Parts: sequence; structure tokens; C-alpha cells
Amino acid sequence: MEETGVTLPSPPAEATLVPLDSAIRTTPIHPDLPEIQVPGEPLPSYHYHPITCQPMDEDAIREELEKLRQEYPTREAALRAQELAAKEAKRRIEEAEKKKRANPKRNG
Repeated sequence: MEETGVTLPSPPAEATLVPLDSAIRTTPIHPDLPEIQVPGEPLPSYHYHPITCQPMDEDAIREELEKLRQEYPTREAALRAQELAAKEAKRRIEEAEKKKRANPKRNG
């Protein structure tokens, strides 16, 4: 298993998770992750939390954005980190799907 060193976003504790097959999910968050979608409007897709599909509060994430800007100061560094995060998310999704197939819930 390859470690990417990338931290993926977590939903707020009080958040409602939106299923990946929900009708409100219309726009992929990244070309490498077409299975993860967020609403496509009225805001740009990058303004929605990928788990809750709620608009992200810029004031609430300002500190985290500043940390990311310091950690990835160039466009190239940010794009590379985005690519690594997409790979890590894809790996986790595939891992969860394998577990789900290996241990299907039994009815009754």
C-alpha cells in the first residue's frame, strides 16, 4: 500500500453525509474521480464540500487554505498535491468497495 502523505477532508461532526449516488451530485470534483460528484450550481463545484455537498464557508476554511498555500507555494506544487489527493481518494474508494464485496450485508 502506497502512502501519499496527503490529508483528505473530513466532514464536520454535525454534517449529513450525502450518498455518492444522490441526484444532487452532478459535477465530478476532479477528472480522476468521476465517481465523486458535487452540485454543479449555483456555485462552482470547488465551493462544495465533497462529502456533505454543502457550500463551504470561506471564513471557516481560511486558516486551512493559508496553510495549504504555504505548504504548496507554486501552482505546480498545488497541482501535484491535488493529483496525489485524487489518487489517495481513489485508493480508499476502491479499498472500501473491495471490503463491501468481500463482506456483503446479510439480510435477516
